[in-house]
Amino acid sequence: MDKSYINQFYWRRMPHYQPENGILFITFRIRDSLPVSFVGDLNEYKRQINSRITQGAYYQNIVQKKVFDYYDQMLAKHTSNPINLTHPETASRIKDTFLEFNDVLYEMICFTIMPNHIHLLMKILEREPGKPHLLSYVIKKIKGNTAVEINRQLNRQGSLWQREYFDYCVRNEKELMNIINYIVMNPVKANLVDEPEKWQWTWVRD
Repeated sequence: MDKSYINQFYWRRMPHYQPENGILFITFRIRDSLPVSFVGDLNEYKRQINSRITQGAYYQNIVQKKVFDYYDQMLAKHTSNPINLTHPETASRIKDTFLEFNDVLYEMICFTIMPNHIHLLMKILEREPGKPHLLSYVIKKIKGNTAVEINRQLNRQGSLWQREYFDYCVRNEKELMNIINYIVMNPVKANLVDEPEKWQWTWVRD
């Protein structure tokens, strides 16, 4: 097996880790959907948490989850964007793209479409035996196809998605169920609906 295709770890502005046969929780957002000061605020929040939490892999996992939760709270707070991903036609195009690549590039477990961001939970499939698709390639395909469709629909040009994205590798079965619940309950937490079943832009694999 060509090990260059598994256990991928790479860095642009954020680290990305693709373990072999791992299930990945991914979040990406509309470009400029958060204030310019957000990155500085996020780094300061992470610094404060790190100063209070013991070092080590287990505790750094806690830091990562807390930092992500802060990020998600900011996304729910700053929703005044000209593009609303939950507009029925826009959301339908996004959903169709996700399902088009399902069982081709990845095995989608669940996703939800929010006004300015998206949560995905998936297992990336192999392009040939022993060689899974790279996470970066999968994200590029998803972002590229949805951007073309949405730009055409809205009669706009330019970048739609923020270049970076958050991804997290699920560690065990309990964490898997917790993340599924997190994704399904995200519209409720953001006060978009009072029950998860009422949000039509959440999809969960049978």
